[in-house]
Amino acid sequence: MTDRLKRLDWNESYNRGENFIFYPKEEVIKFINRFVLKRSGVNSYFKQKDFKNTTNNSLDFGCGIGRQTILCAEMGFESYGIDVSTTAIDYGFGLLNSSYVQYRDKVHFASVEGTDLEFESGFFDFIICDSVLDSMYFDLAKSFMKEFDRVTNQYVYLSLISASCNSGNAEDSLVESIHEKNTIQSYYDLARINDLIKDTSFSIKWINEVLEKRDNSIFNSRFNIVLSK
Repeated sequence: MTDRLKRLDWNESYNRGENFIFYPKEEVIKFINRFVLKRSGVNSYFKQKDFKNTTNNSLDFGCGIGRQTILCAEMGFESYGIDVSTTAIDYGFGLLNSSYVQYRDKVHFASVEGTDLEFESGFFDFIICDSVLDSMYFDLAKSFMKEFDRVTNQYVYLSLISASCNSGNAEDSLVESIHEKNTIQSYYDLARINDLIKDTSFSIKWINEVLEKRDNSIFNSRFNIVLSK
């Protein structure tokens, strides 16, 4: 399983300094503000959603070096970040202890070994899964989605690369370029997204496809999705 998750290749990617996110992504901030918790002042917030079984726990799945995990701690959540790359997790601890030490007691980093998440059912209010399920084989993504269904009460935010930047082909492919070399790139269209969640209790609450063009050609295209129970 670990080999299929490409731990060695992801460790090498992070050793090359790839995918170091030092600032939370705009779409992740929008998700939290629109659906979970909105900041209304310097130290004040109001809830966008009354969760049926509030745990005040959040999961950043595929957290990388953990900046968005730390964001959830900043918003007051007990924040968990897991990643297949042990190298990324080590960098996450370094970032936390050097720049965000005030949140150290609220941030919990760990590496993931397989598709079974070691959390109790309903442990999280929401999950952030930003540019992760599209970096693995589709069958593994479906297995993780079933685990998301088990461990979260309400929301999952997904960012998935669109097949629009792959000539419309929704498929898995091996990355051959230097950036993320030998990892998996999995492309999504609406049919594949529906297949991803069909065996879960999630439905699509909000979806948006963003296309970026350069010289009239699509060079980046992503689906931003909010799933809800």
